[in-house]
Amino acid sequence: MIFILSLLVLWNAHRNYSSIEVVNVAPQQKTDVSRFNELGKTFISQNGHSLHLSLDTVYLVNFTFYACKPCREKHPSLKLLQQAFANQPFKLITIHCVDSIDIFQKHYRNMDNCYHNSNQKNALKLGVSSFPYEIIFDKNGQEIRRHNGFSIDAKEDYLAKTKSLIEELLGEK
Repeated sequence: MIFILSLLVLWNAHRNYSSIEVVNVAPQQKTDVSRFNELGKTFISQNGHSLHLSLDTVYLVNFTFYACKPCREKHPSLKLLQQAFANQPFKLITIHCVDSIDIFQKHYRNMDNCYHNSNQKNALKLGVSSFPYEIIFDKNGQEIRRHNGFSIDAKEDYLAKTKSLIEELLGEK
């Protein structure tokens, strides 16, 4: 019985944390930069600044935590996207959730645009339900896409779709 229960737990974890799924959010559930900024006041950087997103920039906001294997596996893909759009109005924002401030300071201290989520309720209010979880905002501050999970098997597909979307958003006037 314990073996079967263990298999169910592993299957559920794989299903929840390894999926590559774009979530089409109903309009009433979507957020925008102004609402995000209201909740983002509790997302604090290493130097004590709170997160504030502006207009005229495309943002990929990635919610993560250290013990999450898919989160760590996704990181190199995010770095590739960051490098691909380095000279354009694009920013990768990482929001560290779940773990303590000590783990954040130990493992994320050298990351640019990285924030600690000091109030877990605000991530829940944004609809963050699993990790890794990302929200992409266009240059007008509108939410364009939500994406949860990550799998090495789907890395190329993730990169291609995300890069294409960001290129499209950067090309908008």
